[in-house]
Amino acid sequence: FETLGGYTLSKTSEQKLREMLLSVYRPGYNMGFMLLDIHSGKGISFNSDTPYYSASSTKAGFVVSLCAARPEVIDKNRRYLTDITVYSDNDSYYILEYNYGQDIYKDYADAAGVDLVLDEGGYAEYSAEDLTRLWLANYDYFTTNENGDLVGCWFETPNTSAIWPVVANDYVSRSKSGWIAGMLYNVSIDAGIVYADNNPYVLVVMSSFPSAVGDLKETVQLLDDIHKEMVR
Repeated sequence: FETLGGYTLSKTSEQKLREMLLSVYRPGYNMGFMLLDIHSGKGISFNSDTPYYSASSTKAGFVVSLCAARPEVIDKNRRYLTDITVYSDNDSYYILEYNYGQDIYKDYADAAGVDLVLDEGGYAEYSAEDLTRLWLANYDYFTTNENGDLVGCWFETPNTSAIWPVVANDYVSRSKSGWIAGMLYNVSIDAGIVYADNNPYVLVVMSSFPSAVGDLKETVQLLDDIHKEMVR
C-alpha cells in the first residue's frame, strides 16, 4: 500500500485490507484503488497506476466536461444527461458524443493531468490515479460552478453502484460505476465523491471482476472505515 499526505495506516486496517485483497487475488482477479481526502491530502492507494478499461465509469467525466464547456446542454439535453448518470444509458451517451464530439472531454482530462485516449465508442483505459484526478476536477466543478450542484445531484442515486449503498445511511455520495464482461475486457469499477461531513473524499475502486460492481462493496466499506480513522 502507498499512503499519501503523511497518513499512517493502522495495523488493524492493514490486516483487513490484506485479507480482502487475498480474497480478490486468490481466485485470479486483480484490483486497484485510491482514497484521497480532499481537504487534508491524506490517502491510501494500491496498484493505482495500473490501467483498466474504463467501461461506463468514463461517462462521469464526459457529462461534467460537456456541462462545463457547453452549459446550454443542461436544459437542452437534460433527459440524455440524466439517463447517462442514473441509468448509464449507452444510447444517450452515443448521441451526445456524436453531437458534441470527444475533444471537450479530452481537453477537460488534459487540464486534470490525465492523457485520455478514447476509442470510437468514447471509452478509454486509465488507472485509479487517473480516475481520481478526473473526480477531483468533477468536485471542483460541483463546488465552484453555478450549475455544479444541479449536475452533481444527477450522480447521487445511480442505478448500479457499490459506493452509494455502502455510505448512503451516513453521507451523500456522487459516483459513476462501470462494468463489462466479455472476451476483450472484464472489469467492475466504481468511483466518485463521498461527502463525509466536513471531510469529503474521492474514492476509486477498479477490478477485473466481470460485471460485478456489487462485489466491490466490501472494499468500499473497508476504505470508508479507513477514512473515518484518517479524520478522527
